Amino acid sequence: MTRRILPPFVTAPTHANGAKACRVMTATAVHTVSLPEGHFAAIVHDRDDDPEGVIVILDRSEAEPLVALLQNAITDAERLDAGQATLHAAKTGTVQ
Repeated sequence: MTRRILPPFVTAPTHANGAKACRVMTATAVHTVSLPEGHFAAIVHDRDDDPEGVIVILDRSEAEPLVALLQNAITDAERLDAGQATLHAAKTGTVQ
């Protein structure tokens, strides 16, 4: 894993609310959680110096597209590090 120097907050785009100041979380755990409606995948984000964390609860129909988007983001990061255009930029006119 690459060592990163991270600020406590980063401005990042959201789908519904434009850019927001987001607390940077440095640790991630994946679990299965039980709710009255059933069992779900859960992604838990936290950081050592913060007493609170964030949990994302997903069913299969939400988790699978998220995994695909994450794989695209990793590929784009690798392409940028290699001095190449992102997949979206390389395929002008497509929706990624």
